[in-house]
Amino acid sequence: MRSAPKVKITVPSGKNTAAWTLVRVADSIWEPGTQAQGLNTYLAIIAVEEHFNTLYDDRHTTGFTGTKDSQPEKTRDCENAKAIQDFFVEVCLSASATLITGLDQTTMEAILTNVIQPLSHQNLSDYEANDSRVVMLVDRYNPTTEYAEGVGVLQVKWTLKIKDYKKKTKSDTNLHRTNIKVDSWSVLYSDTDPMCRDYATVCKKHGIKPQICPP
Repeated sequence: MRSAPKVKITVPSGKNTAAWTLVRVADSIWEPGTQAQGLNTYLAIIAVEEHFNTLYDDRHTTGFTGTKDSQPEKTRDCENAKAIQDFFVEVCLSASATLITGLDQTTMEAILTNVIQPLSHQNLSDYEANDSRVVMLVDRYNPTTEYAEGVGVLQVKWTLKIKDYKKKTKSDTNLHRTNIKVDSWSVLYSDTDPMCRDYATVCKKHGIKPQICPP
């Protein structure tokens, strides 16, 4: 089988002075990577909700390729903290996978589990939390060649509400009515040109002093 056409782009290496090359192919495997090949500063600015919405609202004229997803609120009666954690991870993973084909589910699950891990039986009564996580992404990073095939950013934002659900009879188990509302947005790049263009647009419209892009 012939490989998909490749488009080479250059981004900086954090380990050596030679440029990294990102090569985009069709069958992506997006893995969380905290530095995103040294481009995390630009991606973090783009991922800010207000900034992202600026780009998204003008996407039909600018060609911005970012995507958004707003999941309907999910409700489940959960028996304990572990059940609530599993429910939270399930909903957030579903929202993330909707946006990104080929997202590394195992690593994302670990990230989301760590986010919700402090939840305990002692704070399950009338609990409410609003929070979000920004996840930098790399596509097919090769530690041998120090090449990756793409970079991107995903932000997951949630509201988690937990209420006591009283027993109906003495034999019933205590349940906690759990509501989760998740919104997420993401943009993926196989070329630094559109990323730098999006970054420059955000900086101009929101009064941010831009850094040189690409660095």
